[in-house]
Amino acid sequence: MKILLVDDDQLSGTSLTEAFTTKNYVVNLVTDGETALKIARSCPYDLIVLNLFSKGLKLCELLRLGGYGGSIMMMSQLPEPAAQSECDQSIHLGADDCMTHPYEMPELLDRMHQLLYRPAPL
Repeated sequence: MKILLVDDDQLSGTSLTEAFTTKNYVVNLVTDGETALKIARSCPYDLIVLNLFSKGLKLCELLRLGGYGGSIMMMSQLPEPAAQSECDQSIHLGADDCMTHPYEMPELLDRMHQLLYRPAPL
């Protein structure tokens, strides 16, 4: 399974990439939305994980408007209660799931697995 990880924090992105690869996912890490849009349009991904501080909602919207039909997992970095509001907005814009920081890695991996291996719609 191929994952595009978009994380504007290189340290966080590297840590997530390592966690994902231990589960045998192929991960492409990018640190900005513009590059993510170009890559997502040119290469099929099974899942896009957006871990962005301020531009995640817009990127999610642009991906869906651009025809990306795969799964999108948003990760809100805002403090509560703004994080829950951002998650609600992300679902409205087309994200399939959203988690708020701080998150537990086992839960993140489980929720990613559910997105990656859910049955195709009838």
